[in-house]
Amino acid sequence: MSVSLLPSSHSEFQLKDYWEKFFQKRKAPFEWYGEYLDLCHILHKYIKASNTILVVGCGNSKLSEDLYDVGFTSIDNIDISEVVIKQMTSKNRTKRPEMTYTVMDIFEMTYNDSTFDCVIDKGTLDAVCVNSGQETIDKVKNMFSEISRVLKSNGRYICISLSQEHVLNQLVAAHSQGWIIRVHVVKCVGEKVGVASALPVFIFVMTKMASPAIQIFEYVNEDEKCIRCEDDAGIIEFVRNCQQYALVLHHLGSMHMEEQVCLDLWSGSNNIEPRFTLRVVDLPKKKALNGQFAIFLVPQGRETNWLFSSSAGSTQLAESAGYERLVIVTLHRGHTYQSLDKVKEEISTKAMELSQDSLPDRIKCPVLSLAEGVGSRTVLLESSSSSSGGFVVEESQDEEERGLVRRLVFLESPHLAQTEILMINKSDGASKRKGKKGRQHKNGGKLFDFSELMFPYHKLMLSSLALIGGEEGGKRGRNPTGAALDILIVGLGGGALPMFIKKHIPMVCQDVVDLDGSMIQVAIDWFGLEADQIVTGGEGEKILVHRDRGKLNVIQGDGVEHIMSLSDRKQANTLYHVIILDVDNKDAGSGLSSPPLSFTTPQFLQAAKSLLHPNGM
Repeated sequence: MSVSLLPSSHSEFQLKDYWEKFFQKRKAPFEWYGEYLDLCHILHKYIKASNTILVVGCGNSKLSEDLYDVGFTSIDNIDISEVVIKQMTSKNRTKRPEMTYTVMDIFEMTYNDSTFDCVIDKGTLDAVCVNSGQETIDKVKNMFSEISRVLKSNGRYICISLSQEHVLNQLVAAHSQGWIIRVHVVKCVGEKVGVASALPVFIFVMTKMASPAIQIFEYVNEDEKCIRCEDDAGIIEFVRNCQQYALVLHHLGSMHMEEQVCLDLWSGSNNIEPRFTLRVVDLPKKKALNGQFAIFLVPQGRETNWLFSSSAGSTQLAESAGYERLVIVTLHRGHTYQSLDKVKEEISTKAMELSQDSLPDRIKCPVLSLAEGVGSRTVLLESSSSSSGGFVVEESQDEEERGLVRRLVFLESPHLAQTEILMINKSDGASKRKGKKGRQHKNGGKLFDFSELMFPYHKLMLSSLALIGGEEGGKRGRNPTGAALDILIVGLGGGALPMFIKKHIPMVCQDVVDLDGSMIQVAIDWFGLEADQIVTGGEGEKILVHRDRGKLNVIQGDGVEHIMSLSDRKQANTLYHVIILDVDNKDAGSGLSSPPLSFTTPQFLQAAKSLLHPNGM
């Protein structure tokens, strides 16, 4: 497309002089809203061969000619440009004698009321609605009024548009009452279309109803299913999502991405969780030793692994794979995935849309994975609480195939495990525990393996005990009640860290504070928590009296309030050797993943310091 043929500003679209010059310059049809092959499978659903059809702002598009040639012969075409009408009349007078071309202003059409079964508008609205100014709005209303006037009852106004924001708002607002609105997004067979290739083309089908009270809003998804919306906001959201996706594809196709891009793919049958998440990772060409493009499928249950859930991990994975662009595909809970081949079939088209424009057509794209299948995930419990929101307890195969890993996942951060613990067979547990019977809860006949911490940061936290100095540290700051080390942990989760300490560091007396009573019960029922005492925050002082070695005390309450309260009382027996904050931050906008900002204020830090022994941490 020649750049000189495009207007220098949007307002030129509505000027008659612009279109006269445009058609004088360009003799060939100008199909920037899609070819007939792109549009016909949608148009044929809504018009019949016997219909009387009006094409407004026809220009020199071949759309009317193509419709005529497949049997739609009752077509009137109008345009403001005398030049184009003269061209098209001359071209079609002999080949298509029943089709007419007339110079006519869409704002003052001379047809009688209720003349046509269908009005087709291919880009004319976009040419008229150039901005959101009042003068433009008045023109658009006039145009819609004329179209409605010449349409029969139950007739259809089919508008083919790029649907920019100001156009979309006017189009939907004008037809929200007394019309059925249905929207299709056009899938182009050949080259990308639109004034800019990043803009998708939409077909709005608006059916004029006899009753002005009727309000029906629908869009057609990629599976050709018609989705009913509650109001016009659903239509607007659908269009904007399509536009944003097209813009992302445009950038991905034409450039190397410095930052990773994530896209969610939703299933029409499940609107709670996406079916897939696609993360696009680009590498410099010099590091791409194996090719241009590949797909990596993350087995179910592995999505919380650092390698797949973080930007740094994904970069490391891409470097190991050795492709210039790697699309990492994550499968979500709440969906069924039959087999690896079925998943490949589902994602192949969308994943290939994310490839570079330079990728050869029909190339066979490698699909990489850590396992032969799609993996498996068993959801044991799905619930919610007022403090933690939705959460699940689930199991999947351990990466090293030692057994099953049980996880606690908060659905606000579905790719981040709050707790992980290895589940082992009874025989393995018996040998590890030298004959001790492991405590069994809702564990399917397996044992909780408390011999290993699954999270590296938990191991780092426990290194603080070595810095205290063991028994020597106890001499420097031992409580008179006899425990060598006193630890306060804020944040229980599933209790993996406190249970490791209880099993393997018997000199320690632990106080664990958690706000969520439901989560304390989940830790007991599903993760084998063995608490010696459980009290509410107001009764927290009760556990401070008996500080025996190996005790694990759980306090239900606010961690900040608990520490501030203990600090205010300044009790001698409330000193701790170590205070650990293991609390996630649910405020994504704060910039901290942990802890919440309330744990970082000078007042809180001073209170926490006052509860520590002189050599405490």
